[in-house]
Amino acid sequence: MSVGSLFLHPADAGLQVSLDRLTSYLQQTGFSGEPIAGLQDATTIGDRFLQLVTFMGCSPHIELQPRWPGDEDFCHIRLHRFAEPVLLVGSNTRPPRCPECRKAAGKDAAAFAGLHADAGVTCANCGETHRFTALDWRRSAGLASIFVEVRSVFPGEAVPVDALLNGLAKETGGGWRYFYLTRPAQGLSTGTRD
Repeated sequence: MSVGSLFLHPADAGLQVSLDRLTSYLQQTGFSGEPIAGLQDATTIGDRFLQLVTFMGCSPHIELQPRWPGDEDFCHIRLHRFAEPVLLVGSNTRPPRCPECRKAAGKDAAAFAGLHADAGVTCANCGETHRFTALDWRRSAGLASIFVEVRSVFPGEAVPVDALLNGLAKETGGGWRYFYLTRPAQGLSTGTRD
């Protein structure tokens, strides 16, 4: 089974964010709610969640509770922290675009996994070399050491409102971005939690 998620992350891959401060901020704003027993770094959605995330379409169906014991395919919040920046990619990740020629910089997005944030990447089309972080992932991958995941959201189904992204920027001292992943339900497969 595949699970889609909306991920929020600092725009600066090297930005260090306190997990406790982030957790507290998300709860104070009403974005996240109570911890979920049995799921590490997971909470229910908060009482203001639907004011901070806009769902697209005329009638989105959002599961807010697990349907059976052990079910993780319902809308909830998870925090992921890694010792160093990692690139998260999923089955929906497309090759990134080159900032120079705007064409795909490579053939396979998975080939970029494991590259350091400061690595140079030479575009397969125009031959220009750019910092890895300058590539345009088209909201289908993200590079950071901390991620806020909204679980059970299909790509493009929900968008964080400016107030949420601006509030995160003010709280953490740097801008925030978002992207979508579709991946196996077993969880994140890249990086090591610290």
